Amino acid sequence: MAINAGVPQGSVLSATLFLLHINDLLKPGTFGYADDSTVAERYTSSARASGSQIQSLREAMVGRLNSSLEAVSAWGNANLVEFNAAKTQACLFSAKRSQFSPAPTFRGAAVPITDCLDILGVTLTSTLNFGPFIEAKAHLAAKKLGILAKVRQYFTQEQLLKLYQAQVRSCMEYCSHLWDGSARYQLDALEAIERRAKRIIGNDALVESKLQSLEHRRRVASLSVFYRLHFGESEWRQRLSQPRAGLAVIAAISPLFEEWLERRHGVLTYRLTQVLTGHGSFGRFLFLIGREETPGCHHCEDRPEDTVEHTVALCPAWAEHRRVLRDVVGDGDLSRPALVQAMVRSEGDWDAVSSFCEAVMLAKEEAGRVRERTSSRPSRRERHSGRRGSRDDLRPP
Repeated sequence: MAINAGVPQGSVLSATLFLLHINDLLKPGTFGYADDSTVAERYTSSARASGSQIQSLREAMVGRLNSSLEAVSAWGNANLVEFNAAKTQACLFSAKRSQFSPAPTFRGAAVPITDCLDILGVTLTSTLNFGPFIEAKAHLAAKKLGILAKVRQYFTQEQLLKLYQAQVRSCMEYCSHLWDGSARYQLDALEAIERRAKRIIGNDALVESKLQSLEHRRRVASLSVFYRLHFGESEWRQRLSQPRAGLAVIAAISPLFEEWLERRHGVLTYRLTQVLTGHGSFGRFLFLIGREETPGCHHCEDRPEDTVEHTVALCPAWAEHRRVLRDVVGDGDLSRPALVQAMVRSEGDWDAVSSFCEAVMLAKEEAGRVRERTSSRPSRRERHSGRRGSRDDLRPP
């Protein structure tokens, strides 16, 4: 079978290229890790909601799921990625016991509704009962501990302790912040394995000094996650209040910080990021990094400074693109704060701003390449001298 695409295996570059490849797929509500993709939606109902009201909410949720699945399928077709529809499953997490219908569809087939899902090694049941997952982990840890017991004569007690911590205990602590609140009788299976491990290691003083209890470690892990969730946003906001770089984009997003974080639409593309940050094919930026002789705009006769604001709101070269943008976002100003405000307002406004940035920045990039090809002078990046510009010393004899 011919392979006409791929990435270098086992290198840092391969992971970076893969992230760039799937960036357009990971919209709000769509999550990916390696080659696993998960789409999530939710609905909220009151305790007194009738059956018909709940059914209506579920149908609306399934409609949103189908839209997300259609977007995933379209992305796969555009990027030559094949999704296995037969392995696709759905699970409803709810305290309601009523039958779930209708089922979401993916590539023309109904997605089966199951009572549990395995996501990245964690078994999630529809009632969020982690008993089956804990039981499976206890069984796996017991098998590993049995192997350790058979070879213990070849290791010192300290080596046995390290092997237990690395191979057995790590298995019993996987994603413990999710299931730490499980019933005591479910967690007792893990405690029994640790008691057996202590007997195998044998050195009580060593174990007591270097082996914290499973319960203590689970509580610390859970509290650490909770702390990051609770205080992470405030710490992030604190750092953004005293920025050292990216002043313009931070000033644009800060007034709408919560709306930006909580939005359910929109993906930052390469060229949209260029416009928000000002780091792209703008005369001012190219001048600052030594790519242009002046910061002037090549599309205007009087050569004003080519900034983000000039490109988006003033430059006559992009008048038609600007008209299309204004038809969607309105006739207000087109400063970066105004663009961010429009983007968080609705998915349609976000797409309009993104389309404008894609079209205009692509045209500016192509115009820049044409100028470099037709110019009689070498581009500034080709005119470095000295140690950085000379490569003769790096060539093989």
